Amino acid sequence: MSLGVIYAFLTAICFGITGVIDKIGVSSVNSPLVYSLQSLLVALIITTLLTVIHLNKLLRKYLRIPREIWLYIIMVGVLASGLFVYFRFMGLVESTGTFANLSQIMTTSLTAILAWKFLREKLPIIFWILFTIIIISTLFVSIGEIKLVAISRGDLFILVGTLFLAAANIFSKLAAEKVHPMVIAIVRFVFGVLTIVIIGGLFNPIGLFSQPITIWAVLSGLLWTGSVIFFNFALQRISVTATTSILMLGPILTLVLESVYLKQSFTQVQIFAAIIVVCCGLFITRLKTS
Repeated sequence: MSLGVIYAFLTAICFGITGVIDKIGVSSVNSPLVYSLQSLLVALIITTLLTVIHLNKLLRKYLRIPREIWLYIIMVGVLASGLFVYFRFMGLVESTGTFANLSQIMTTSLTAILAWKFLREKLPIIFWILFTIIIISTLFVSIGEIKLVAISRGDLFILVGTLFLAAANIFSKLAAEKVHPMVIAIVRFVFGVLTIVIIGGLFNPIGLFSQPITIWAVLSGLLWTGSVIFFNFALQRISVTATTSILMLGPILTLVLESVYLKQSFTQVQIFAAIIVVCCGLFITRLKTS
C-alpha cells in the first residue's frame, strides 16, 4: 500500500470521526458560534505548529504569496472555514453527523457544476443524471422515508454550507498551483476565525468568548487539522480521483459510530439512500478524470 493511499485513509478516518465529535461538541455549548470559534482556533494553532516544523527553514520562502493569489486564499478561508463551518455546526444542532458528512459528497458535484459554469470545464450527461440521484437520495436521508416533504431546518443549514464549500473549492483550485498546501491551510483557518468573530460580533458579541474551551472542540480542531493536512499530502502522492474515492468511506464510518455510540437510529431507507449517495459520488469522481 502506497504512502498516498495511507494518507487518504487517514483523511477518511478523521473525516468520519469528526461527524460524531462535532455532533456531541455542538450540543455541549449554548451556541454553535462558540463551538465553531473554539474548533477553528485549535485547528489554527495545531496547523501553524505543524507547518513551522514541516517547512522549517523554507517557511519564509513559502510565505511569499503572489499578490493576485491573496484574494483566492482569503475567499477559501471565509467560505470553507468560516461560513461553511458555521452553517454546518448550526445544522448539527438538529441534524446528524452522518447527514453532515454525506452532504459534503454533494460538494464534489456542486464544485464540478461551478467549474463548468465559471472555469468552462465540460460535464457529460451522465453527470447530471448522477447529480439528480444524489439530490433525491440526500433528501430521503433527511426525511427517513420515501415521500416528498419539506427538508428539516438543520439539514437545510448543512446544505447551505455545502454551497459555500463548493465555491471555496473553485478558489482553492485557482490558488493551489502557486501556494504550498500547508500555507493555504494556515491562511484558511485564520480567515475562518476572523469570519466567525465578525458573525459573533453581529449576533452574540458578549457570549462568543464567555465559555471555556471544551474537550470536544479540541478534538474537533485536531481532527479538522488532520483532515486538511492528510488530504493535501495524499494529493501529492496519488490522484485526486483516488483520494476522493477513499474519502467516501468517511460518511459510512460516521453512520456506524453514531449508531453504536450515540444510539442514533436510522431507517432502512436512510441507510440505503446513504449508500446510493456514496456510490454516485464515487462514479462522479471517476467521471471528472475521464
